[in-house]
Amino acid sequence: MGDAFLHEPLWQYLVPNESRRAQAVALSMGILMRYSLLYGKIYTNSTLDGIACWLPPGETAPSFSRLVRIGVRSAPLQLGLDGFRRYMTIVSYSAKIHKDIAPGRHWYLWGLGVKPLHDLGSWKIAVINISRKNSKTFKAAFQTNGGHKALC
Repeated sequence: MGDAFLHEPLWQYLVPNESRRAQAVALSMGILMRYSLLYGKIYTNSTLDGIACWLPPGETAPSFSRLVRIGVRSAPLQLGLDGFRRYMTIVSYSAKIHKDIAPGRHWYLWGLGVKPLHDLGSWKIAVINISRKNSKTFKAAFQTNGGHKALC
């Protein structure tokens, strides 16, 4: 999943040095996937071209204690002090936007990544349709890299 984010503007902003960024992205994606495996849902396809990490209704904000349990302790070191400050600013802003746009109970698409050179649009739609079938009474929300969210 890390390959999908290595050259994303957000990660370039957080960790400008490409070799440090590769390590930070790999660590971050590992944390996201471990958290989702334990406390949410993960969907992928048979060729592992992409992965979608969902958080369930009522638990759409990762808890600090759960993050510590799965190994988030070394993440600030990978980002560096400046990168960690920028990350925390982004997390705070993102949490506010999430709360404003999706205030009720909903599934949250916390992470979506595909291998580079694959069509994100069609894969994203397939993931959202799977989720809707599995959560008929709840809405689903996801956040794009541009900070926009959509309810499905």
